[in-house]
Amino acid sequence: MTGRGLHVCLEQPNAPVRDADYPVDTRWVCSCGSHYMFREGFNRAGHVGMDWWEVPPVAIPRQRRASLRERLFPARQG
Repeated sequence: MTGRGLHVCLEQPNAPVRDADYPVDTRWVCSCGSHYMFREGFNRAGHVGMDWWEVPPVAIPRQRRASLRERLFPARQG
């Protein structure tokens, strides 16, 4: 699981191991907050392979809060 640089959290005992078999698109968040996904990609030599790649965190959209007007005077039904 060597990525673009040295990441100490990947060497911890709770980190996923390289030679184990994981389902595609499995996510793992290390203790420092970095997000990784097990997926197909190109390594430094240009070969395609399955490995843990650093990915951005999943964005959870915030639900729109109803305005005061909408709460006091709800839309008419029917």
